[in-house]
Amino acid sequence: MLDGLRQPELFNMPSASTIADPTTVLSPPSVLERQGCRLHYWTAGPKTRPWIALTHGFTMDHRLFETQVAVLARDWRVLVWDVRGHGLSKPIGEGFSVGIAAADLLALLDHVGADQAALVGHSMGGYVAQEIEFRYPKRVAALAMISSTCLTFEQPAALTLGAPFTQAALRFCPEDMYHRSVGEIAGVSDSVRAYAEHASRQVSRADRERIWAGILGSYHYEPGYRIRCPLLLMHGDHDYQVAFGLIKLLAPRWIEREVGCRHAIIPRAGHNANQDNPEFVNRMLLEFLREAYPAVPAAVEGAAE
Repeated sequence: MLDGLRQPELFNMPSASTIADPTTVLSPPSVLERQGCRLHYWTAGPKTRPWIALTHGFTMDHRLFETQVAVLARDWRVLVWDVRGHGLSKPIGEGFSVGIAAADLLALLDHVGADQAALVGHSMGGYVAQEIEFRYPKRVAALAMISSTCLTFEQPAALTLGAPFTQAALRFCPEDMYHRSVGEIAGVSDSVRAYAEHASRQVSRADRERIWAGILGSYHYEPGYRIRCPLLLMHGDHDYQVAFGLIKLLAPRWIEREVGCRHAIIPRAGHNANQDNPEFVNRMLLEFLREAYPAVPAAVEGAAE
């Protein structure tokens, strides 16, 4: 069993195996056409190993997980993708909602032959992963959330009250100002900010509005519900500005509900915490996944010794 950690973990000395050359070769992009969108995805890692699927946040793309793929693909089969309306997955198609994005990811997993996978989600990508676990728990071996909030609580009042202002900003803010602001709140390092600004520029203003509306409509309160697989929650210690700071504020309530979950505050990191501090995040992911979803079953590993 996984031990519940009531206090957040803080590690500052990563092991040598938690960071790797981010030029790990992904497959060439593949395309799955679904509901008017050409979904682009990439794979890496040994073909016979269990699957891990990683889903990026709002206005980001698959490159968000570059340094995680470099480590996870040593032992697991890894899938990254551009959510519809993001990156190369254009046009946005028939519409956007977290439910549609969850169905997209399930279609990709079906397409590659993955009956079950561990799901890693960043921000909006965490909502996609949670929706799959809620609706199809047998498809999910483990969940790791980075900079996300709980989809099955009531929609936070701050988001409800602030929705008109955020939607107005998405519609009327000058493009250069908007994209620079995305970079500024994404990370604490210049390279992370530059990536976030570039990724954001790939999403049109019209698509941003549709996607954000879909995110705001994604919450569904489920009293009595608990996530049924091993769960890791992480967020950056400098993640103050995204979603009115709710990620940090609401984490204790989510931890309290999910008895046995693991929780870690990522030092020296903003919203794109896995990019700001990849060593820390990779260490946490490896420790969690090796126990919750081992790449090689213990019986097989022992027989090989």
